[in-house]
Amino acid sequence: MKRHSRATLALPLAILMSGAVIPLVVSGGGRAPTPPADATELRYAGLTAREWCARATRALDEGEYNLAIRYLKTAEKVEPGRQYDHLLACARRERRRAGDVARSRDRLLGGGPDALELDAFGVVVSGHRTTVVLPGESLWTIAEGLVAAERWLPSDAIGAGDREVYGTWDKLTALNGMRELEVGEVVLLPIPDEEAAAISSANAVELQLMAEASAALDAGNVDAAAKLRERVSGAFALGLDALGALDERLRDARAGRMVESARALIAEADSLPRPTRHGELVGALREARRLLTVAGGTPGVVAGTDLERADALLAQAQRYSVGEDGVIAATKPAGVAYTDFARSTVEWFLKRELRRSGKEYPYHDQKTADEIAWAAYLIRASELAEREGVDFAGLLTSDVAEAHVRLPNPGEYFTGAAD
Repeated sequence: MKRHSRATLALPLAILMSGAVIPLVVSGGGRAPTPPADATELRYAGLTAREWCARATRALDEGEYNLAIRYLKTAEKVEPGRQYDHLLACARRERRRAGDVARSRDRLLGGGPDALELDAFGVVVSGHRTTVVLPGESLWTIAEGLVAAERWLPSDAIGAGDREVYGTWDKLTALNGMRELEVGEVVLLPIPDEEAAAISSANAVELQLMAEASAALDAGNVDAAAKLRERVSGAFALGLDALGALDERLRDARAGRMVESARALIAEADSLPRPTRHGELVGALREARRLLTVAGGTPGVVAGTDLERADALLAQAQRYSVGEDGVIAATKPAGVAYTDFARSTVEWFLKRELRRSGKEYPYHDQKTADEIAWAAYLIRASELAEREGVDFAGLLTSDVAEAHVRLPNPGEYFTGAAD
């Protein structure tokens, strides 16, 4: 094999390296720089006149005529001249046409029908609106106006011989008779078929909602029935005797559920441990009383016995208040001995009578646990009285005056507090 010289071997490598370097030098090691924007092109709020004009064109396409005019006026500020006159005239013309259409729709289609006849299922049988005849109008021009208004078009956009105009004219003559109109007289306008169909459909939906609400009541689901009833608000449904009957059923079901809830609250209150959950007990009884009061105002619902029970339990519970430290505050009535009042208070909180042995000193070992606890309880009561600056001995010996007393929590001294 012929050996090549070092110079011969190095030449291709040099050529390759030079080819790799040339693009780097030309391109600067990356993409070619973007040519600078035309610094001489005038702008307003960062946009050129062409861009403001483009915005105006879009606004015209979307029916935003006032906005289109404002954009074009801005473009004129950037590039003064008359080059936007054509677009401005177009925007003003379309704005005027849109206003004419809106006024025509308001006059011929605005508001609810003046008269509407429905069948038992809420389907529109007949109906009409009214309008006042303007100068130059006839039943035919009014028919053209009605068709144009329904299509969101000006009257002059309706072509001659439009079949829908003939159909509307037939309806107008059926309502008003075929005759010449006088300026200022009132004529009857037919309700468009699409509007009549929409009214019929909405009434059918409300009838279905009423049926579903009734079925929910049959199944005992009062909440679902109430939600369905809330969606019924149309004039047709509100005038139905069936809706009145549904409302009565719903009212009775709600009242019945209130009574059941009140009874459950009373049972719950009666099961609560009074020494530790007195506040919850009072709250439950107050809510039960409120529910029973509301339910009692419903015709046919008898809640008197339950209400009397709730009142009695609440009155008894509210004789006492329990602080965060568990100390009971109460008012001893005049004419009641302190020990009798304290005992009745303890027994109410324990929900049982204190057990007595009938034994006296020195038969201490034969006394009941309640009697032993009672002695400790009175000692603690005397400490509470002394802390408040009350003469405890005077409390024990006098039962004439009413007195505010503080008593220890019986749950700390007696067993069976949660029975």
